[in-house]
Amino acid sequence: MYNITPKGNERILAILGPGESLPLIQSEHAEYFYDAFTEVEAAYSSYDQIVERFMADEGYMEVARIAGVKLMQRMMEQMDMLATDSALDKVESALRFLAKYYGDEGHEVSTIKFRMTHQELGNLVNLTRETVSNLVQKLERKKVIKINPGGFISVAQTPEDKKTASSNKRLSARLGNGIRLGALSDTEATV
Repeated sequence: MYNITPKGNERILAILGPGESLPLIQSEHAEYFYDAFTEVEAAYSSYDQIVERFMADEGYMEVARIAGVKLMQRMMEQMDMLATDSALDKVESALRFLAKYYGDEGHEVSTIKFRMTHQELGNLVNLTRETVSNLVQKLERKKVIKINPGGFISVAQTPEDKKTASSNKRLSARLGNGIRLGALSDTEATV
């Protein structure tokens, strides 16, 4: 999912995976576009049909809630990788992010399941194609990544990657001073 910046550049906002929903929202202020990295099959449902399905099937609502939380977590990680000032760190973080969520995990590497051009990677991290090309070569020389036949990228796993992969991937947060966490009652949830 991407948009076009005022300067005419594509900016990738999210990468969606199998079973996820594409929020096809258009307005006069923001336009979003979708391209596929791999062959996809999609189904369309109107807003009214989705609401009707939510009301009729609690299981469907729970699946949608979990998918929404996972998408928000990925988007927060994606924003976090953009926060660094180092272009090399941005590209490495982006490739680790892609390997984590869209990779086939091996023993020592995770191979991203789709090919991504240097331009597309640049659109993800807000860098030029030329900069990304140079940084990808640098990461190859450092043996952080390997470009496989067919253009698929394998990312070497760090001890932290392995620890995360073997954990149950619980969501956690650190609450600051003055924040109290309480349960939301059914009555409050419907207001």
